[in-house]
Amino acid sequence: MRKVAFFGILLLLFGRNAVAGWYQVTNYIGKIGTYPIHFSLQEYDFGSGLTFHGSYYYDKNIIPIPIYGKHDSSGTIELCEIHDETEFDRIIVQGSRSGFDTSSCQFKLSADETGAQGTWVSGGKSYDVSLHRNTILDDKTGAGLTKGNIEIPFWGQTKNHAFIGVYEGTESGVIFKTIKVIDKHTRTVTQEFNPQDHDCSFGFIMTPIYMNVGSYKSKVEQITLSCDRKDSDFAFYVFNQKSKQFVFSQTR
Repeated sequence: MRKVAFFGILLLLFGRNAVAGWYQVTNYIGKIGTYPIHFSLQEYDFGSGLTFHGSYYYDKNIIPIPIYGKHDSSGTIELCEIHDETEFDRIIVQGSRSGFDTSSCQFKLSADETGAQGTWVSGGKSYDVSLHRNTILDDKTGAGLTKGNIEIPFWGQTKNHAFIGVYEGTESGVIFKTIKVIDKHTRTVTQEFNPQDHDCSFGFIMTPIYMNVGSYKSKVEQITLSCDRKDSDFAFYVFNQKSKQFVFSQTR
């Protein structure tokens, strides 16, 4: 198998043990300075001393940015951004027995039941951060579960497209509904599909949740979906230039 590209799906961290019942995710809407954002944060013991993984994007471009972090000694949430493949592999995939220092992370937030407030600092620039709790996906306890659609910005993306998973909170728990394909240039939904139409039990395989969709470096845009299938751990979708849609492929 070729090396998975930045944000690709790798099973090295948790293997196939991360199934339904592991997800506690809070989604927020708000701003960094004057810039509107969507912000999603999963709390879990990810190892390496990290208790948060997340994904956020600026509304102006919809390019999901991976984040990770933990509480400091005072209870403040420190979150760092990841912007390259090497860092993603070192922190998310490989981890560290000695843990990671998050004291110089971009985000420092104080959270409560309504949202989170704090600062974002990077490259000599500092902005206030204001986040309001939007939806909750809790597949572990169900406490405070949002009824209706809950959107998760997956880490996997291509040059021109981002992918958002739509989960639904129901009386009986969380179910997966569909994947929205977002054109980064127009910021519009150009396609929706349900991977489970192709024998792919999808949506609850990977921890962190944002890793359920990955991408490969290729001349043609293609993504991988982490699945529980009879003959494979993945489903592959390739962008068809004629139809302008991602279509299911048996092989890469």
